[in-house]
Amino acid sequence: MINAKTTLTLASGMELKDGKQDNTNLKISTGDTVNYTWIIKIPVTTEDRNLEYSVTVTSEVSSTVTGYDSIFVNGINENDNRLDFMVDTWNFANYSAKPIPLTQEDYDALFTNLSNAERTLIRKEISSGTDGNCYGMAITTILAKTERLSVDRLQSGAANLHAVSKNQAAKSAIGYYYVTQNLSPSADLFASYQTQPEQTKINDLKNLADKVSAGGVPVFLCFYMDDKDGNTAGHAICAYGQESCNLSRNGTTYNSRILIYDNNYPTVTEEAYLYFNDNGDWTIPIYADSKEKYSNFRLAMVTTEMKYIDMFNIETSRTSANSYLTARGNTDLKIEANGTTYLVNQTKVQGGDDVVAYYDIGGAENKLNIVIEKPQSGSETASKVSPQKQGESLNLTAMYDNFFIEANANTPVAIQLDPSGSVEIDGKVKAFDMSLTGNEGYNALPWYTLEVSGESGTNPKMEASAEGYILSGESLKKIKVFASDDATANELSIKTDGSKILISSDGTNLTAREDKDGDGKYETVLSTGHKADPNDPRGGGTGGWTWWKILLAVLGGVAIVATVVLVFLKIKLGNGGTKKNKKSKGDDEYKW
Repeated sequence: MINAKTTLTLASGMELKDGKQDNTNLKISTGDTVNYTWIIKIPVTTEDRNLEYSVTVTSEVSSTVTGYDSIFVNGINENDNRLDFMVDTWNFANYSAKPIPLTQEDYDALFTNLSNAERTLIRKEISSGTDGNCYGMAITTILAKTERLSVDRLQSGAANLHAVSKNQAAKSAIGYYYVTQNLSPSADLFASYQTQPEQTKINDLKNLADKVSAGGVPVFLCFYMDDKDGNTAGHAICAYGQESCNLSRNGTTYNSRILIYDNNYPTVTEEAYLYFNDNGDWTIPIYADSKEKYSNFRLAMVTTEMKYIDMFNIETSRTSANSYLTARGNTDLKIEANGTTYLVNQTKVQGGDDVVAYYDIGGAENKLNIVIEKPQSGSETASKVSPQKQGESLNLTAMYDNFFIEANANTPVAIQLDPSGSVEIDGKVKAFDMSLTGNEGYNALPWYTLEVSGESGTNPKMEASAEGYILSGESLKKIKVFASDDATANELSIKTDGSKILISSDGTNLTAREDKDGDGKYETVLSTGHKADPNDPRGGGTGGWTWWKILLAVLGGVAIVATVVLVFLKIKLGNGGTKKNKKSKGDDEYKW
């Protein structure tokens, strides 16, 4: 038994609240370990400070030993925009939504800002839903913190964002901002970021995160990662600061970390911080150490600019520098565009750096975005898309300046998409579906979207004309035509052996006419249309919104929706499947 003494020394401003500064006449047996605890009050400071303390131990049988450590304190100032997890963040975890539930107010506000082509694109996204709403949750967190989103609008009387429940208004606001990733200028930023060096992206993140404590906007951050089987996942989070650290993982040492609010984890966890080093290596331990063993982390977007975060409330150009194709299902493609042939295998592109490919953040489908840079002239060029393996199906869309085009075909040779307003499916196909949506001034019909489907045909083609749309092809069987806009729709069926048909309108209904004598005039009426439901899944209208209105009506105003939640988004599998994490039982919170 020996006598020992401990002495605690504190930096200026630190205050001992519990425990003795000097512990004397301590009796310790040889080989024993004794723990002592002190509770210390840390001062509020306007600047970041490293407060050092020490403990000195002396005994009658050994020399004096002093151990040093420190506590890092973030400074507080009136311009500090760092996130408080009890005030500034959502109190619930990321969740899935199929379809995306928008209130009528948000739906109307969203579509007021869109062109006809964008409306069709976004309506498709709303209907598809999400496997994770991280994108919308991250954006709304930043907008609430910067007072661009009224918390009271989400829940009357709520003191802050953290006090808002997962109600319909909150989920609608999150969904509203989720879909903006598919529109310019955000989509253009996504595209440009894919080709930047990772070190450049990390430097951007460091610089922006450092500014948050002095009034800078919290950083909107998206990233991709691959699991142990090579499947790609993407996620959106908020960064709000930077500090030094010392972390070693799998042979790599990280000396700095970015402070992160991750909407998959509503409470503060250092394992969700982004750790990096001077070589540009970075990781997020909570994902790297998960059962999926995520690796190959890469940044997909880093920004604090409101023209990307809050685009609908910013006066900014929506004209894109790119043409956007999307592929669902089969994502191993050959694309001929701009006089070049590109091979696209998921996100890997061969053939040139003017084409990049990436997945949506939180998308519910196996949707690959393929971005084709416009030539220097600024004019758009047509694209010919073929499956790399013949005999496979194609499901494509294209967003151009004036048209949104869709084409879905069973085992085509290729699909040709033209920004002037035409789509052609090459080869003999057993089933096909194609549609054109024209913006104002580029559509001759009373409805802005026209969809044509058939059970079989050879080289079916659809193109815009001054009178409507020309449908051509050989052996077209069981043709159905559906026209729609926000509020009305019309449909007809066509039976003919002819190879060229004009689809137009008599002012009230669709008409299908044929030029049987070859004089260039479509004088023979084959069919006249009739009114249809604009909310039919084939066409325009309010799509998912009507589904919610019906549900609310049936349940007497109380919507009970069981949702399946994934860890944060759709994960890519080898040939167009999706891998889903284990669902929870009856709720929509995350379960690893």
